[in-house]
Amino acid sequence: YFKKKLLSFEQIVSAMDQMVRDLIDICPTDLKILFTLSPVRHTKDGLVENQRSKALLLTALHEVALRYEQVSYLPVYELMLDELRDYRFYKEDMIHPSDQAINYIFETFGAAYFSERTMDFIEDNYKIMRSLAHKPFNAQDPKYLELQKTLDLKIQKQRDKVSHPIFLK
Repeated sequence: YFKKKLLSFEQIVSAMDQMVRDLIDICPTDLKILFTLSPVRHTKDGLVENQRSKALLLTALHEVALRYEQVSYLPVYELMLDELRDYRFYKEDMIHPSDQAINYIFETFGAAYFSERTMDFIEDNYKIMRSLAHKPFNAQDPKYLELQKTLDLKIQKQRDKVSHPIFLK
């Protein structure tokens, strides 16, 4: 039902420009749009075609970002290709970023766009998730039950934080 076609630069810019204008119409105040380009290689059509389409899209993203103060660009594609260019940062398929690469990119994103409060919230969630993944030798051990109570309190504290807004930088 779909026909794949490489759009022209002008068609891409026009579509993205219209999308941004529509979003501004819907939410005229406090709107922030963050563009990025996927670092995943789409090899089905070939590596040259992948690079060609990404080059067009990247150029269009920057063109539209220059037009609107609400629009910015997060260089995920560039982080992967330039800072994490070693294949150890890819999964075994050599196409998708590894967990280490994803974490690095997320940390870069967080440092640029999240408040310190939000970063603390995320770190607390990671700690809770690691604790939840822990499997006890004896689920009835009083020490383990006490740890579970402490963990339940931490989870409730996180839930309470969610009921209050956490703003981006």
